[in-house]
This record gives sequence, structure tokens and C-alpha cells, in this order.
Amino acid sequence: MLKFVYKFLGLIVVFVAALFVFSKNIEVITVNISTEKVKPEAESFPIISIVDGDDNLNYMYGYSGNIPANTVRESITVLDSEKTVTLEFDEFKTKINKLNYEVRSVEENEALDSGTVTAFVNKDEKNAATIKFNTEFETSTEYALKITLVTNVSKKINYYTRLKYYPTDCFLKEKLDFVKNFHQMTIDKDEKLAMYIEPEAARDNSSLAFVDINSSYENITWGMLEPKVLTKIVPTVKEINIETGSFEIRYYMMANTPTGNETYFVKEFYRLRRTDERIYMLWFERTMEAEFDAGLASINKNELKLGVSNSDDIQIVTNDNVNKVAFVRNGNVYEYDLTENVIKNIYISYLSEESYEHMLYRQNNAHVMSVDEEGNISFVVYGYIPHGAYEGKVAIILYRYNISENAVEELLYIPFETTYQILKENFEKYSYMNSGDVFFFAIDDIIYSYNLVSEKLVSLADGIGNRNFTIIPKISSYVWESRQDSGVSTELTIMDLESGNKVTIPSKDGQFIRLIGVMDTNVVYGFGNISDIAATNDGTRIYAMSEVNIVTNKNKIIKSYSSDGVYVTGAEVEDNVVHLKRCKKDENGRYKTISDDNILNRIVKENSKVELTTRVTEKMMTEHYMSFPSGFSMLRLPKLEDTEMFVVTNEKVLYLDGIDSSEGSAKYYVYAKGEIKGSYKSPAKAILTADEEQGVVINSNNMTTWERGGKFLQSSAMGIEYVPVSKKKKFNSIEACSYMLLKTMRIQVSKEEIAALDKPIYDILAAYIPEPVNLTGCNLDEVLYFVSAGKPVIAMKDGKKAVLLTAYDSSTVTVYDPSTDTTERIYLSMAEETFNNAGNVYVSYMKGDK
Repeated sequence: MLKFVYKFLGLIVVFVAALFVFSKNIEVITVNISTEKVKPEAESFPIISIVDGDDNLNYMYGYSGNIPANTVRESITVLDSEKTVTLEFDEFKTKINKLNYEVRSVEENEALDSGTVTAFVNKDEKNAATIKFNTEFETSTEYALKITLVTNVSKKINYYTRLKYYPTDCFLKEKLDFVKNFHQMTIDKDEKLAMYIEPEAARDNSSLAFVDINSSYENITWGMLEPKVLTKIVPTVKEINIETGSFEIRYYMMANTPTGNETYFVKEFYRLRRTDERIYMLWFERTMEAEFDAGLASINKNELKLGVSNSDDIQIVTNDNVNKVAFVRNGNVYEYDLTENVIKNIYISYLSEESYEHMLYRQNNAHVMSVDEEGNISFVVYGYIPHGAYEGKVAIILYRYNISENAVEELLYIPFETTYQILKENFEKYSYMNSGDVFFFAIDDIIYSYNLVSEKLVSLADGIGNRNFTIIPKISSYVWESRQDSGVSTELTIMDLESGNKVTIPSKDGQFIRLIGVMDTNVVYGFGNISDIAATNDGTRIYAMSEVNIVTNKNKIIKSYSSDGVYVTGAEVEDNVVHLKRCKKDENGRYKTISDDNILNRIVKENSKVELTTRVTEKMMTEHYMSFPSGFSMLRLPKLEDTEMFVVTNEKVLYLDGIDSSEGSAKYYVYAKGEIKGSYKSPAKAILTADEEQGVVINSNNMTTWERGGKFLQSSAMGIEYVPVSKKKKFNSIEACSYMLLKTMRIQVSKEEIAALDKPIYDILAAYIPEPVNLTGCNLDEVLYFVSAGKPVIAMKDGKKAVLLTAYDSSTVTVYDPSTDTTERIYLSMAEETFNNAGNVYVSYMKGDK
């Protein structure tokens, strides 16, 4: 008997010991469960910066979630031959006991170095720590650095930057000094900055919200404003090479305007090139966004002033009686009661009243879903949560403002281990919560519904990124291609989110259906025969539609378009016009482009009772205002009131799988000018955007796909086994080029296997490697980046013949033609013309074996 007692006591000891050990490493979100109205605690996490001589750079903000370090790309910290970095941090309200760090490779996320620092140096009420790295860094290669501050209560706060090693000078200080000096010249209206800008005579200089290198000297120097900078200027290094560099500065400033003192959030982006003679400004742009101030309302014109803004679609939502108006400004949610002339702060994203430093991060936003007749509001907040119980988390949070309680109630919390920049590209911000407390949202190519009462999550559709998906905001509906057979869509679904009712539009037997878009409250779609689907040499599918329809949400046809022998290969909705790309089949059954056509559909425009308007004044130029229905009179300045947070007793947390980066769902993110400018399924579209925005393309596996200015002056792909065509074995140039490219990747494949596939280039490569890169639409200079990285590129010389691009220099490109078994150096201009005439069809790859 005692034996069992001892065993039982032993198990208790082990259990208690396990709790003690493991609890130290498990972070738990503690939420004060209460029915009292409480104000969330303000921002408290330390902010880290890099010390560079007498200057600070690269502000880093704390995450309480454990985001994979290689997915964060917010700044680059340069290491010199000493391989040391000095950090400085203000503790604010958080006491720090020690600092941990780890270095990882970006592509494989492999741990390379780690350590702990416990000795801090205190200076001017801030702590400093120095890290000495032991990693054998490769020059000019990016590495991921994760810094973890451990508090006196064992809470871990994570910070992220990239490392880039240059044993010789990359002239960072020289470039940073230029940025700070140019910024000051704009404030001082210094005429010397004229040598760095490129004003265009035809440029519209009617707004201060956005200026760039081509704006007028007057606009770049703030026009008639005399800005007073309120925050320290701390540059962030976004990209750095020995010759070039990209930098961002964020700050708040105040200016005296005709309506009073106003506060603005300002971002400046610089791209520079350094030579031995001087520094050249390759690009400069500045955006400014006014902070909302209820005290600046225009009583005479009965308008609320929103001020200088880059956005022409500031969200404004009213109830049916138009006496309650909710709107979003800079991530904050407000409600204006026209009857009471009261503005309520429904949700304020940053609460600190001590400084602007935390507010500089601004990696979050909000979306209002509905306002009912009483003034209750449903809304979501998404991105980095800077305060309260979820401080440092990245999440989507569903809230309801209850007007009778004057309180905001949290309904649902959905956390993610990613950054706001990636979340915003994967989260369709148009969400909806119906009267039955069912929350509809779309994220990472999946449409979900979540019943808040039953706590049931349902996936309504997945893979919508590969199948078209859109919304009809006016009637709270989702529309998507809901069924696929053999890789083509055969059904369309229109779902009323309020009632949950669905209308399905099936295709006929042997036909496919394609969602084109939405026109007001109507749906535009097309269909055609599956047998008419064709493929181009690069593998792009041509969906030849024989008919295009405009229908109501009940599937009643309003207009229909068809023409004998004519196919629609692409369509786009713009206002009340559907623009059609058309083709016909030639005598060989190939599609030949013909003139475009349009479908016009009359839309009854409703005069919005609350709308966004603009005013232009001499000093402030273009500013935004919110105007109200005729007959409304604002007799005095609106009263501003705060709401209170309401922490619910039954906290609801919904865990979803992370943002998907798996094979088959690859996305290409364009990082430019300090943020993600867009995400694309097509690498070619991403590259074109990145080239225009002077940025970088990163795939969903965190590999650099393409970089503006990232290729060498000359380069060549190595290890190519040249193989000519074989008429005897029916081995054509497309197959020969595909075979050669696969062999450079050490893929075990035979010519016979390739020939037997009888497929376009992309499909051949996709049968053997995980990520072929379709570069069709890019120009020759853009695709030579891949040759610079040692990867040959397949190019179509005409409609049938493929060649292999193997090398280039400043004036020529080297081309192997398997049809003639010859290698030739061609002038870049001639090659550009040849490939352009063939449709700029290019294909390469990202990585090797599956």
C-alpha cells in the first residue's frame, strides 16, 4: 500500500516541479476579467534604437508574440569589421533585467549565433547595451536579428532588425548625414536643396499631402507653412549597399493654419546614390496626414475638418436616419451625433500622453462594419496592438460600441504571429457582423463565418486567391467562384451576409464561369467552353469567354454581351463601364487580338447625405472636410467625449492557422519606400510594381526574388549543359531550354521525359521544381537580375522558338539558341526589341529540388 502512496507523492512532486520549470517559459496573456468599465493602460514597452556614433537610428518596437525573425523586414543595421552593435532603450514603465539575442539566416531561418547581456550602461535616463557577434557573416548579405528584453516579472518582449555586414566602409554615416541635412533644408526653406530635386512643369502642386522629387521647390519646402517638428529625427535604414541606400524618417510636426494649430504625422523617404564626387538623390517623397481635431470644425459651413490627407476614401458610415456618423481617421474610430452635436472617441489606437515616440510606429488600422439607428457600432481593429492587455500582439479584434453603456465591448480576439504589413495584405478589411452576431471575414484566401453565440467557425470557401473573390459593400454581400472542377470554376456564389442566403450561378455542362467584378450592387461575370481554354508558351491560361453578363444579386440579367466568333479574354469594371479585351481564332485555331469593346450600364447615383469634400486655400492648399445633409446646422463646435472600455467576463479567442506561406499559395510582396506596397500571385506583376516603386520583391518563403538596382554590371549563369533541338526525337526549343534550365539546378530528368510532357515552359518546370518564376511582361533589364544571380532565363524569340539567356554585360546579352546550336552576343537594344516583339515571354526559377 505504501508503495502506491510513495508513487502518488512522487507524481505530485514531479508535476509541481514541471509546472515550476515550464511556467517560466510559457507566456500567458492575462486579462483582468471584470464587468467594470476600465480604461486600458497606455503604451509601456521600451523602444530600442541603434547607436551610431552620436546619433540614433532604426527605432524598434516590442512584440509580445514570437514572430519568426526572418519574416520581419523593417530596418537594416549595418555591422562593420568589429561586428558589434550598441543598443539604447528607454524603459518607459517596464523594468528590464536582461537582454537575449539570436542571429538567424533569412532564407532558412537557421540559428547562427546567440547570447545574453545583463550589464547595461545608464545614460540620460536610458539604458545601453553592446552586443559582440561571433558569426562568420558574408559581406552584403542580410541576416535576421531578434532581440529579447526580459522584464523583472519574466515577461519577454521581442524586437527585430536585419543585419548586413560590410568589413569596409559602406558610407552609411555620409548617407545618413545627407538625409538629415536635406530634411532640415526643407524646414529652413534652404535654396541649396534645389540642386537635388527635379521639378516638373506639368506637375500638380495643389496639395501638401504628397510631395516628391518632381514637386515644386515651394511644395517641398512646405509652401506657406512654418512647421515645428515635435519629435526627434531618427532615420531608419530600409536598404543599404555600398553605392546606394534607402532611408525613412517619421515624425510629428505642428503648424499654424487658418483654423488654428494643427498636428500632422509625416513620413519622408529617401533613395540615394553615392559617388566619389557627391551624393545624388535618386528619389524623395513626403506624405503628411492631419490628426483629427474636433475643435477645428467649420461652424459656418456645417462641416467637420479632416484636414490634409493622402486618402480620398476616408471611411464614413452612417445609420439609415443619417443622424449618427462613424468614421475612421489614422486608425482611430469616431462617432458624430448630429442631433446632440457630440463627437465620441470610440477607439483610440495610441493612448500615451507623455510623448509621440510610440505613435510613430502606426502599424495598425480600423474598419467600421455598421452603425445602427441607436448609434451602436460594430468595428474591427487589425494590426499591431500598442496598448492594454494585448500590447505588442498582432491581431484582428472585433469590437461593439454600446451607446447606452457608452462603452466598447470586446467580442473576439484573433492573434497572429506575423507583422501588420503582412497581415494587411492577407486580411480583406471589408468584414461584416450581422444582426445574428455572425462575424464574416476573409483572410489568407479563406472566407470564414464565426458565430459569436455558438462559437462555431465555418470555412465558407478556401483558395479564393486562386478563384476570384470580391465584395458588394452597398448590400453587404460576398461574391466568389465557389466550385472548381478539373482546375476551372464552374459555379458562382453570391451571399447576403445579413440573411445568410446564397444565390448560386452554375455554368452549363462543358463550360467554365469567371467572376469579373461588381458594378454598384450588380455582379459582372462571363462564361465560355472549357475546350476554348488555351495556354501561352509561358503557361498562362487564356480563358476565352463567349458571353459576359451583368446580373442583380438575385441573378436577374440586366445586360448581356456576346458576338459570333468573338471571345472575351479579359474584362475590367470601372464605374458604369465594363472594358472588354477581345480576340478571334485564326485559321490555325490560335487566338488573335482584335479591338476592345465596352458594356455600358446605367447606374442610378444616390446623392450621399454625408460625403467627403475638399477645399483649396492659399496657405493649406487641398484639405478634406466632411459635409452633412442640407438643413443640418452646426450651431457651435461639437463637444468631444471619451468612451470607456468594457472587459467582458467571457473572453473569446479564436486561433487560426498562421498566414500561409506553403507551396501552392506563394505570394510575392513588394517592399518599397518603407512598407509593403502590395502582394501578388504573379511575380512579374510584383517586379513591375517594385521597379516603379524602386523596391524589392520578397516571396512568401522570405527569399529575395528581385531587387531594384540589385544586379551586377555584368554576370553569367554557370554550369549550363548546352543541348540543341532534335527533330528526330521531336525535342523542340521550348523543351530543350526547359531541360537545360532544370539541369543547371541538378534536377535528374531526361530529354525523353521532357518531350513526353508536351507542355508549355512553366508547366514543364512546375513538374520538377517548387517555384518556377513566370516573368512574362517584364522587360529585359528586369529579367537579367536572375542571370545576375546565376540563374539562366528562358525567353521566347518568337511565337515558337525559345532561347536561353546565359550572360550579359553593360552593352550585350549572351543568348544560346538550341534551334541552331549557337551562342551569340547581342546588343541589349536589339535583344530588347526582339523579345518585346515576341511578347516579353520569360521564365526562370527561385530555388532547386523539391
